Amino acid sequence: ANYVLGSLRQDLFFIEKDKLYEGWLALNENSDSDNAANNNDQPFAAYDFRYQKRPLSGSGYTNETFTTLLKHYCQSLPPCALLFPYKALAVLEAIRNLHGKDMLLLSTDRGMQQLAELANQPEPNFAVDGSFSLPVNYHAIGSVIQTAGGRLWQSPSNEGLAIFAAAYSESDHWPETQLAAQNALLNFNPNDFYHIKQSLETEAEYLTVPQMLSYLRLSHWDTNIFYLLFPHLQLGALPKAQQNLWCTALTKIWKYHLPISADYDLAFDLATLAARMHRWRYAIEFFQQSIRYAGKQSATLNNIGVAHWQLADHDNAEIFLHQALAMWHQEQAQARALNEEEEADIHNIHDISHSEGSIEKQLHRLRTWQIKCRALLKLDTLTPAQNHERASANIYLTLLGEHHAEALYRHQRNKILAQQVGLRALSSVADARKWIRNESSDKTPLAVLHPQFGLIGVAVLETAAPVDNEILTMARVARFYYWIAPDFQNQGFGSQALAILHQFALHQGIQYLFSTVHKDNLKSQRAMTKSGYQKLDFAFTTFNENTTRMGHFQKSLGAKPVSERERYQAFSVYLAEFETSLQLTPCPDLQPRHNAVINEPLAAEAE
Repeated sequence: ANYVLGSLRQDLFFIEKDKLYEGWLALNENSDSDNAANNNDQPFAAYDFRYQKRPLSGSGYTNETFTTLLKHYCQSLPPCALLFPYKALAVLEAIRNLHGKDMLLLSTDRGMQQLAELANQPEPNFAVDGSFSLPVNYHAIGSVIQTAGGRLWQSPSNEGLAIFAAAYSESDHWPETQLAAQNALLNFNPNDFYHIKQSLETEAEYLTVPQMLSYLRLSHWDTNIFYLLFPHLQLGALPKAQQNLWCTALTKIWKYHLPISADYDLAFDLATLAARMHRWRYAIEFFQQSIRYAGKQSATLNNIGVAHWQLADHDNAEIFLHQALAMWHQEQAQARALNEEEEADIHNIHDISHSEGSIEKQLHRLRTWQIKCRALLKLDTLTPAQNHERASANIYLTLLGEHHAEALYRHQRNKILAQQVGLRALSSVADARKWIRNESSDKTPLAVLHPQFGLIGVAVLETAAPVDNEILTMARVARFYYWIAPDFQNQGFGSQALAILHQFALHQGIQYLFSTVHKDNLKSQRAMTKSGYQKLDFAFTTFNENTTRMGHFQKSLGAKPVSERERYQAFSVYLAEFETSLQLTPCPDLQPRHNAVINEPLAAEAE
């Protein structure tokens, strides 16, 4: 019965010199009544309250317990205003009679629990919050219940809201209930939590992300606690394990939320947090819930389109971007009809200003990108061949584009990863966009995508032109490197990415693949060997000291096994075609036809 008893009718008495008086309330319009009448938040603002005291006629009530309690108050209390919850007591008695005299009552409200709290009470004031209510005289309710043989437990006095539990039965004293009530009320209770919530209103910005998660757990995923923390949540840079915890937290916050009319859209805000963590499937699901409860909005539809694009689901991305554009026009028409100026909506998750032009630009970029993907890859995405053992793999490849820049920066700013792969660490999202443009100018960079997390790695393929060679007639040679982000390593994603890359290269007519692995990167060396690569044991010379610490691997695609002479000759072709600074040391029996240079060390998978 939380916040119920205070809204039921009560009687008002005044105690003066051991005598009881009836309290009566008169309402008089005040001088500012015209302005106050328009104030919906304060419906009584147009009135002045005036209380009157009248002599009590008779004993007050026909209920002997009530009368006895009133006499006790009159004898025990100093002059004060006394609220008596006669209607609440009548309701509780009626409910109890419906259930064989057994009842458990749990109630929280503002009110008085001890006799001392009733002393010196002023004339009552109304609280207005959707309805209006008065303080509850829990002392009176508890006294009546105890007189009827019930048991009573209460929170400590003067700590905030009164929290009240009572049980009465003609056959049992309910010892387990007593233990539970004492534990809930005398140890950490809701008033304690309310005080913690008050502290969060000023201290939330100083909490660490793990501390914020602890507060949410303590609150049982309370929406109000979430919104105290929401402006300060920085989840994008968290490791995958911590992001997993937060995805669970976002799901529970929504699960325990009661969607009623409110001035916030919880599902939308949860979706934006999921998007910042690049948990695109979570984001899409929460945006869909936003549509369900808050209705379709152009910002929401636009964000769903962007999320689908991040997962290379270009068809659905186009569908939702078209819907976003149509909804934007509808919103503009409604605003004009109401003669209201449109307010800016900063909900877009990729910092694109939300307007007709931005949505149309997104659509144009999407169509252009889809044409490019299908021209180079023949499909939007590359997946494992059906006859491959990884046919059920949960990753896929697509062209790496500037719309992946934010995710790329998040992973490739890792200095350890960059060092392992032989790349420079990225310094910003703008730097990531520049890097993608540079790689795309003469290579085929591919994004390794996970269906939940989006981009988790990169594979870059550089193809050499066919060379007329006495051993390799018109053989197409390509080199590559790839990496998997640290949070996703040791899960088989690297091997899956390699299998798809081999499949793509074979369809491109490539016969020989080369890559370079740092000598200290034993995991990558094992992965290369497992995928069918042969380590080249030939000697190399270079002025770049770092390059001498690299191991070179070669794989023949769709052809018979090659001899040592063929491998040596293929690698000489590779050096010539890619114009490297790395020189192949001449061998007595196997003379290369080309010597050349590498501008920068080749890179390989970081897994």
